[in-house]
Amino acid sequence: MCIRDRNPADMLRGCQALLEDEDLEMIIRAGDVFAMMIEFFYEQGKMPQAHALIKKMQERGIILNPYLDQEMIENIFKSVGEKYDPNQNKKKKLVYQNDEDEDQHMEDELE
Repeated sequence: MCIRDRNPADMLRGCQALLEDEDLEMIIRAGDVFAMMIEFFYEQGKMPQAHALIKKMQERGIILNPYLDQEMIENIFKSVGEKYDPNQNKKKKLVYQNDEDEDQHMEDELE
């Protein structure tokens, strides 16, 4: 039995703590953490919470489809009265750090 089944509140707190860690991507991909939380809320029928997390993924420029099932995404959006637009995040800014720790912003066209 996994922590999600034994104590979902602890699982959600742990996921939230991971998402706040600046070094998250060195540990696990943020999309994986978001996906676990979204799937949990989806299975619980808590669509507004799942939708809010999808919006946070999009704000971070994380592409949804490698992490979440298309049908699930559409169902979540439909449940909150929105239509999912898979092209919403066509353009985003990526932040790269150089050796001097100065941020460089680059426009990246997503395909």
